[in-house]
Amino acid sequence: MSKTVRRLISFVLVFMLIASISAPVFAATKPTATIKSYTSRIKRGRTATYTFTIRSGSYTKYRSIWRSEFDVYVRRSSNNKLYGYKEVYFTGNINYRLTYAYSRSIPTGKYKVNYQTWYRPYLNRNTWYRNTNRTVYTTVIA
Repeated sequence: MSKTVRRLISFVLVFMLIASISAPVFAATKPTATIKSYTSRIKRGRTATYTFTIRSGSYTKYRSIWRSEFDVYVRRSSNNKLYGYKEVYFTGNINYRLTYAYSRSIPTGKYKVNYQTWYRPYLNRNTWYRNTNRTVYTTVIA
């Protein structure tokens, strides 16, 4: 083999080695949400507290464009009727505390609290993709 071919092969091998090592560094970390504490049983007319840790990962705010979203739905388990909704655009790592007042006229029973995170990988499009989707339950008693 000529000297030039050996140099070219060594250059290609070194480039492949560097590319394979640095590939995980460039992988995007998607936003996540974990629940730390929540009210699992509550009386009518009282306020329930839900505490979340939300992390935007690699999807931080860019100029005026939000790239991470967290939302929570409160629905009745039996008929899936929506009773509450909260949407938060965020960046960084946040301990988020949500309070929800269950009114005195709300029917007793089981309510599902669904929380999820969304991310927008492209700045020039308004397409959101869901990452975290979890549910906890709160029982309302008389």
